[in-house]
Amino acid sequence: MKRLPRDPLHDKLVNERLISLAYGQIGMIQASSGFFTYFWIMADNGFLPWDLFQLRAEWDSRAVNCVVDSYGQEWVN
Repeated sequence: MKRLPRDPLHDKLVNERLISLAYGQIGMIQASSGFFTYFWIMADNGFLPWDLFQLRAEWDSRAVNCVVDSYGQEWVN
C-alpha cells in the first residue's frame, strides 16, 4: 500500500521479459509435456513412437481391414 501507482506512459504492464518467459520458457515446457504425454499414452495402448509415423494413412485405407500395433495386437477399423 506504500507503493506509488504506476506511470501509464513510462511503466508498461507487459514487457519483453514477461513475453519471453511466458511464450519462450513456459510454452516450451508445456509443449514438451504435451508431446511426452501423447507418446506415453500411445505407447501404453500398444503403439510405440517409431510406429506412429504414417499410421493414420494405414488406418484410413480401405484396403487394410485391421492395423497391427507394436505388440502384434490387431485393431479393427
